[in-house]
Parts: sequence; structure tokens; C-alpha cells
Amino acid sequence: MADLISGLTTRAQFGAAPACFFVDWVAWDSPFRPAGLRPGDRIVAVDGTPVAPPADDRALQRYSQGFIGQLNESAGFSGAPVRLTIRRRAPAKGWQTIEVTATPTPRAVYTNAEGRRALSPDGPDEMESDGFSGSWGSWLEIVVNAMQAILARGWQDRSFVSQAELHMFRDAHESRIAALSEKYPGPFAEAMKADCAATIARAAGAEIPLPPDALEFRRRGEELAAAVRDAATAAWQEAQTRVADSTIPAFPTGHPIRDGMADKAGKHVLLPPLGNSDWIADTGRTWFAASQNDEWIFIDAEAPPAQSVLEAQLRYRRRVTPDIGASWQFLARILPEPRLGMIGEEARFGLQAEPVAALVGDGAMCVDLTAPGAAFGHEGAPGAPFAGEAALATRIPTPPPDDADPVAVLAALVEAVKQDDIDTWRALFADWWVETLDDGRAVVHPHIVTVQDSWFEDARRSILGRVLDARPVWQDDIRVVRDGSAFEGALRIEEVLVELDHVGEFDGVTRSFNDVTTTRWWTLQRVNGGPWRVANGGTI
Repeated sequence: MADLISGLTTRAQFGAAPACFFVDWVAWDSPFRPAGLRPGDRIVAVDGTPVAPPADDRALQRYSQGFIGQLNESAGFSGAPVRLTIRRRAPAKGWQTIEVTATPTPRAVYTNAEGRRALSPDGPDEMESDGFSGSWGSWLEIVVNAMQAILARGWQDRSFVSQAELHMFRDAHESRIAALSEKYPGPFAEAMKADCAATIARAAGAEIPLPPDALEFRRRGEELAAAVRDAATAAWQEAQTRVADSTIPAFPTGHPIRDGMADKAGKHVLLPPLGNSDWIADTGRTWFAASQNDEWIFIDAEAPPAQSVLEAQLRYRRRVTPDIGASWQFLARILPEPRLGMIGEEARFGLQAEPVAALVGDGAMCVDLTAPGAAFGHEGAPGAPFAGEAALATRIPTPPPDDADPVAVLAALVEAVKQDDIDTWRALFADWWVETLDDGRAVVHPHIVTVQDSWFEDARRSILGRVLDARPVWQDDIRVVRDGSAFEGALRIEEVLVELDHVGEFDGVTRSFNDVTTTRWWTLQRVNGGPWRVANGGTI
């Protein structure tokens, strides 16, 4: 009997629950294609026998290679129909189990009228190229790999960039598939055309219309940033006016040792805007360094006044917008003592100055260190507010109810980002950590807060940038990480994965997309049946 084949390409996933073989591809002439099998399906049983990898390594190798879709699959076929039990993602939540039955067929060898090998009874010749780069035979292997990468695995992979994959696939293969359909019409060309269309649609993402008020949060954010900028302009002018009588030009400074400090100490100077390149590390501390014609003015970036400015900038990023330029302009008071600083590998004498006000981010924010409430300099003292900060609304955390399901919790996390509500964001993260040991045991470390505020800033930057919206679209089955039976008082930990769709605008259409800047898969956990909380870090 000729070798019987399934026309499938599968790969083992023994670590999945349940163990399975993942369907990477269903060939155009596979009997399982008309039966309804798809790339991405998971085979969990064959003819009613569950996938059960043996423990012995050699037995496992034989088992794997003899499974359907593997190298030695023919050894297991008798010519009778084969019934596959499939797990396939159900819409919105969980999995559905279906059965697909087909009869493996003899391995087909196609030839054309001249007796040369062909890809189908209708052609093309495997070695012909018809003016394209590479033969049809080599192209088929390339295009199938590209299609299975998108249809079967793409959106599960964090490194998958959907729009880039879409354009690369269309540029590389769309015209050739059109030529195939025109010159070699038949079942092979029709199957390839359908696969091409499915691949393009999958890479393009689903169209997701947004309601008219969907971007209202962006408008409010822009208005808030504009109001803070106006307050910054007024505060900056007021700070300069207040010290105008004692303000001298920042440069030239003269030499602080040879020329002395008598006419400079206690005076105020307006320094030019400084950027990231104007920070230096010296004597174990960080400094702002302003210069002109090799004359220098240094500001201790780790002293309380400068730290107060930087802390206010951090609050601005969390309460107004994370996008603030790396620019600092200081109104500063000259200190009595000069300093010797290392600039690169050379020592330079310069003045020391202490900020009394700062304009940050090209005018986005102003901190007046002499304004009422601008206490600093001792542990526990409040930092100086930025202009307009006092008018910002005080938020009270509003997490969803304790019985909210994982999808609702993740949706609340997204809403907290939209509303610039860092307190609710923090409240939705787990304050425990589950460590999985090498032997598979789970150890729970309670009261360890894993959330980092930088994640919130990244999420805000994302939702105010390419991401117009983010919506949970699917929830996996809940699994038990630790059942709580190990000893009296042991914790029961449950875990679930939730998939988050990100919405962007492409060619005037709002649709889902994926790239390395977003977090698509979120892990949520709960302890002893309590509220679900986010257990992994990431950005929206």
C-alpha cells in the first residue's frame, strides 16, 4: 500500500493543559481541509485516545514522530477514517471541543503534460518561475511558512508586528498568487487564493468601529496639559520678576578663583535650557552643567531643590501626561563656594548655583521653589508643587467589585489608564507573588507589591499615542496554581490568561493590531476566591 498521509503539519505541545499537537498547517489537498480543520487547532485525541506522551525519552521520540502530521505518521494509518478531537478557542471565553473526521490519502505526485513535477494537476511546473523570483516549488514552501506564521501563531507571539507582517506578506506574495489564479486555475489556485485572503485579513486585524466619544479622554488630557502650560508661563514670569533686582547675566562668569566671588554670590542667574546631554556624573553625584566658552555653572541634581523639581516632573508625568520634553531651564541663586568639576577627563572650575524656579519640558511645567507650599530639604517634607497642580482633581480609587470577573478587572485597568487614575491602577495589581520552583511546586510570597509606576506612565504614553482603545477579547480557562491543601492555612491560588485587543487607525480604518510595544496577554490571579488581580507587569 502506498504511503498514506494526512496533509497536516503539527508540533507537540506537551506542556499545554491538556497535552496536544498544535496544527500549524493544513495542505491544500489534505482530506482534513474540507472536513473543517484549521491552522491553530489543537489535537487532543485521535480516534478517542487522548494525547499521552510517554515518560521514557526514546518512547517519547517514537510517539511524537508517529503522530499525525509528523514524519512517520503513515505507520499509524490503516486506510480507515481518522477521527480527531480538537480544542478550538470559543468566542469570548474558553474552548470548544469538536471532532473532525477524514480518511488519509495516498501521497500524491503531480506531473504536467511533459511529465515534469508540478504543484497540482493544473500546474504550475515546480521548477518554472513565470517571470517571478524563484521557482514555484521554492515559493510554495516560503509562502506556506509565511501564512502559517500569521494564521496559526502570529497573534500569540509578543514579537509579532501585525501591520509590518501584513505589508511584507502583500508585497512578497499577493501578485504571485493573483498570477497563479489567472494562469493555473483549479483547486490548488483557489485554495491558495483563499489562504492568501485569510492571511491578509488576519494580519490586517479586525475592524473595530469606535463610538463618537471614544477619544474624549484624549481631549480632556489635552485641555489639562494646556491649562498647566498656561499656569507654568505665568509662574515662570512671576518668579523672574520677584528676583529681577538681583539677577545678573549667567555668562560670562569669569574665573571663580582668580576673579573672586564677591560680586556674584547670592545673585540670581537665568541659565539656558539644558538637555540630557548636560547632565554629568562627578564625585559620586549627578549634576546639571551649563556652559559657555568653557565657563561653567553647576547645579547639584541630587540636592533637595533640584530633587524637588524632578519629583514634581514625575508627578506631572503621572497626573497630566507622560510626554514632557527632556528640557530644564533654571532660575538659580549663585552659592558662595565655587567647585572643581570633572568635565570628561578634565577638571574645570565653575560656579555652584541652587535653583529657585525651573521651567521644564519646553514650557510645559514650572516649579517655583519659593512659592507657598514649596517645602523641601528634610525627610518627609512635601515637594514643591508645579504650577496648576493644586487645581488637579483628587482621585479616589474605584476598583471594580470584588466579585468582578477577570475580563471586567482588565477592562477597569484600561479605563484607569484613560482617566489618568494611577490609584485605581495600583489597586488592580496583585500584592502577592507566586514563585514556581524547579520541581513544579508553587510558593506564594504575600504582601509583595509588584506594580511599578513606570508601567502606568508607559501605559499612558501608549493610550495617548498609537493605541486608541484596548479591549479584552478572550479569557482562557481558569487553572489552579496551588490548591491550598498542602497544610492548614495554605493559600489557594487560581490563575487565568486574558487577551487584550489594541485598536489603532490604519489607512483611515480603526482596527486591532499587535506589536512589541503592547502587552496582549495578561495574567490575573486570585487568592482563596478573593478578587482577581493583575499578576504580570506591562503596558497597555
